[in-house]
Amino acid sequence: MLDGKTRSERVQEDMLSSTSDTTSATSATSATSAERERTILGSDKAVNAQNIAKVQAPVKMRAIDLNVYYGAAHALRNINLEMADRQVTALMGPSGCGKSTFLRALNRMHDLTPIARVTG
Repeated sequence: MLDGKTRSERVQEDMLSSTSDTTSATSATSATSAERERTILGSDKAVNAQNIAKVQAPVKMRAIDLNVYYGAAHALRNINLEMADRQVTALMGPSGCGKSTFLRALNRMHDLTPIARVTG
């Protein structure tokens, strides 16, 4: 808590500012959510259940259109992922991108957070 805010409050503010149509000194340099997705994924291809990466081994766990909300903030959008049985899977990304939020959703830990909601 550097500025008196928790990490989840900062993530919520970031999510809200990146989808906002208003421009301010802080959000003027941030890209739109579509541009951010294109940068992260390296493709213009839409991400949905039809073009989920398929694993070659038997599937142990599958997330289809997983969404996580903290109140009105949409933290994770339409996550589609298959995890193979008896294989190591690594979640990599920059700080605050949702890796831990995704794992918490898989482990149903958001059930303990009153404002959190998980769909998918």
